[in-house]
Amino acid sequence: MTRAYKDLRVLLLVVALLVSLFAIKPSYSEGEFDTNLKFGIELAGGSFIRLALQGCMVQIEADADAILIENMENVLNRQVTLLSSTDEVATFQCPAMTEEEQQRLDSELDLSFTFPDENSIQLERSEDAIIVWLLRRETNSEVWKVEYSGEEYIEIRAAFSQEQIQAFLGKNGTVTSYLDKVSPQTTKETRRIIENKLNYLGLQDIKVRVWGEDYIMVDMAGKSLEEAREIVSKPGKFEIKIKMGTVSETEPIEEGVTEEGVTEEGVTEEGVTEEGVTEEGVTEEG
Repeated sequence: MTRAYKDLRVLLLVVALLVSLFAIKPSYSEGEFDTNLKFGIELAGGSFIRLALQGCMVQIEADADAILIENMENVLNRQVTLLSSTDEVATFQCPAMTEEEQQRLDSELDLSFTFPDENSIQLERSEDAIIVWLLRRETNSEVWKVEYSGEEYIEIRAAFSQEQIQAFLGKNGTVTSYLDKVSPQTTKETRRIIENKLNYLGLQDIKVRVWGEDYIMVDMAGKSLEEAREIVSKPGKFEIKIKMGTVSETEPIEEGVTEEGVTEEGVTEEGVTEEGVTEEGVTEEG
């Protein structure tokens, strides 16, 4: 009885194997076996997008009070002189200022001036704060103080050359160090923002990782390059400028799509410039 039972199990196994082989319809063609099996995940194809953040880090020596005087004179269209200056506070003289002029200084320079009397202007400030303020005005970009390799830098989240930054400073300052890259903090922050945006779009399985210090890799299995471009360039909530190109070990970065913002103000064709995302600097190599 036991032997017959075992023989029956073997027979059933052989029958099951034959039925399975018939069901998957194996075939041999051009040196390869093929079946009609359908897998749950389609892993064939896909795109890798490499994003290089646009931006720079600088160290600057500048005369903060001279920068302020030049900008105040441009607004008031008359002479402003320095009365006194400490590490925290500067006091300037501009005789017989009207209330309208005081309001114009506040609104156009967007600084927290106080006016002890009609002849004087006072401002709490530091040198670094004034440099950051100036660069934000001149570049219309996000500018922050960051630390890199144990030193303090000012990071501009947009592509500007050393010569351009020096021109913004004029005779009131000097660029003493220039790095054509963004900080590791910005790279990590941008990776997090892109990952959150993809999660929000229901694309949690897409891999986003930092590659080296300067690049972000986005792995989009099963997506064509055009689909990948569309997904990454959809409006989100960061302000980093993105240049989009195609990924290849031998190809340089393509000067294609530049994303300025993604604050949800739409898409402008110029490569594809998207004014929205607020975080300034990403270049994509696809």
